[in-house]
Amino acid sequence: MMKITRRTFLKTGLAGAVTLAAASLIPGFNHIFTWAEDIDTRNIRCLREAGFTVDRQTVTVPGLRKSYRFAFLSDLHILIPNEEVSDEAMETVKERYEKGFIDPDGTPSCLLWDKLTDAINELEIDALLLGADMIDYFSQANFDCLRKGCQKLRAPFMYIRADHDYSDSYSRRYSQEAVDEAEQALDGDREIACLDYGEFLLAGISKSTGPISAEGLKELERLFGLGLPVVLITHVPFDSLIDDSLNKASREVWQDRALLWGYQNTLYSPTEEAKHMLDMLYAPDSPVAAVFGGHLHFRADVRLTETIPQHVFDAAFRGNVGYIIVSS
Repeated sequence: MMKITRRTFLKTGLAGAVTLAAASLIPGFNHIFTWAEDIDTRNIRCLREAGFTVDRQTVTVPGLRKSYRFAFLSDLHILIPNEEVSDEAMETVKERYEKGFIDPDGTPSCLLWDKLTDAINELEIDALLLGADMIDYFSQANFDCLRKGCQKLRAPFMYIRADHDYSDSYSRRYSQEAVDEAEQALDGDREIACLDYGEFLLAGISKSTGPISAEGLKELERLFGLGLPVVLITHVPFDSLIDDSLNKASREVWQDRALLWGYQNTLYSPTEEAKHMLDMLYAPDSPVAAVFGGHLHFRADVRLTETIPQHVFDAAFRGNVGYIIVSS
């Protein structure tokens, strides 16, 4: 056996260190030595250095061959006061712009969106999830601001909508047909969106401030029947069958209103289709591994059943970014 002296060890060790240091200057070299968990550390550091608060969540799906990463934004409420706003609504819109939807540094949501997309473009993620109310009301200026940010994204995105995304309540100059046409041109605007990763599905329920349609329910049934785990994205969260803490928290913040979907004692009362959706979600054999939502403008955790966790993300206009890891 060859004997390694202290001098030889130090000499070779120093030489190796110098070689590694020199090699690390080569673009891309450091990625060779990056472990999977370091991707998350780097992504989260990037967001925090850009000034954002990161809400990290992990979903465990047994048997996955790799880990998946998603950024999540909802309730950004982009708004730009301009001539599209009606005279009677302008004072309200200006107040929402200057005081309502700003981050802790006073940055309005429309300007924050540009910072958010720049930061998200630095991340190594599988997709960006837009969980609705990304604009405060439909106007050409608000929609164009959102659209331009979406167009510069490097990662794929899934965008589910809610009432603010479609409403033109402060301008009243756009027909519903014109709004729908603009939304469909952006990404197809499906009521049930889906990203299929082969070993699990990421499904999104759009328009959840209203009841699911018969067509939407049929598509959700199809996805639930594919035999794959489902990570479900919704704007309006669901009430729990076993824990009333989220119901109570919503009532405390929203003038005694539980802004949830549930069988009873919630603001959103189910139609037959919506009841069937809840039955599917809560079923003992439900494929849902986790639910993520927004809408409430505060952060919360609750278990919908003994096996299904639900996390509610705080509003993006406050500078909050959700970071979801799906792994085994």
